[in-house]
Parts: sequence; C-alpha cells; structure tokens
Amino acid sequence: MAHTHSQIIAMPVIPANVEMEIVSSRKYFQEKGRCIFCTRMDETLIYEGTVHDRVLGESKKRIEVKKYLVDRSDYFVAIKPFASRFPWEIHILPRQHHHDYRTISDTECLDLSGLLRRVMLRLQSLIGFVEYNYFLHSAPARSGASKCESSFHWHLELCPRTTIPNGFELGSGLAINTVCPENAAKLLRAVQL
Repeated sequence: MAHTHSQIIAMPVIPANVEMEIVSSRKYFQEKGRCIFCTRMDETLIYEGTVHDRVLGESKKRIEVKKYLVDRSDYFVAIKPFASRFPWEIHILPRQHHHDYRTISDTECLDLSGLLRRVMLRLQSLIGFVEYNYFLHSAPARSGASKCESSFHWHLELCPRTTIPNGFELGSGLAINTVCPENAAKLLRAVQL
C-alpha cells in the first residue's frame, strides 16, 4: 500500500505459525514444567555458561548478562530473538507470565507504549525509516485459552522490513538472517535516547 496503515484482523481459525507456537510451548511445558517464553526471558536477562579448558583440565564458569536484551520497562522486556526471520526483529513480552493480551491493565498498556516507543527510536537510529510489521500473538480467545494458561506467553513481534524474501526463503519457508542477534542487541542497547 502507498500509505502507512494498520490492520486488526480477528480470525475464526488460529494461524498455523501461532498454532505451532502454542503446540510447541505446551510440549516444552509438559517436558520442563515451565513456560518456554519465561525461560527465554530468563536466559536473555542472565545467561550462564561453563567453559572447559582442555589444556588445564579446568572448568570455568562464564556469565554473560543481557546478551539478547534490547530494553526493558517495569512490566515488559524487549529482546532480540536468537533465530529471527528478519535481521532487526524484536519481541516484546510481559515480564510476568500472562497468556492472554486481553488481561493487560491500563498501567501496563502505558508502560508497553513507552517501551515500544523507545525500541522504535533505537531501530530508527540504526536502520533509519523502514516499513514495519507488528504481530500480536495471544492465546486463543474462545476454545483453548485455558489450555494455554501455563504454557503460552502473549507477545508482540516487531519486524522491520529491511530485506526482501528471495527464492530460497520463498521456496523453502526458511529465513536467512545476516545480522548476528548478539551484535544487533548490543547496537540497539548502545543507542542514546
């Protein structure tokens, strides 16, 4: 379209990619007893790794903090996904586990808008003015919301369109991302607001 626009679409079916997220998050919850999105946030905020020195035969603990963190607020966190579809894709999630976007309070909504504004300013500073897509993934409203309560975490996916899908992406359904997520997060955090 030749103008800036937004679309809100309610569908009688769950889109395949959201259904896959729901099924995968439920499977992870059944195996680990924990929400995969909460785990991702924890790993984003505090990441620990153990490095084994083969020469000395020692193991050393390495702690990398905020490796994928872009920004955070009182109620939300903006993270750079490790394997994203788009080079500058960012996910925003509630810091507390919530499966349904419809439960957001007025205070949380204001907090989300402030974080979203800062994230957009960071992106604009690095990549300029580009087109964006936003995708809000929330638990299904009717059937299934209660089945997702513990395992699914609503989130907003922000996808700046800096590349055009080519033959490989279109033919395989797989994405090629040329921007290292750790570097992207570091560059975004470094932007002075």
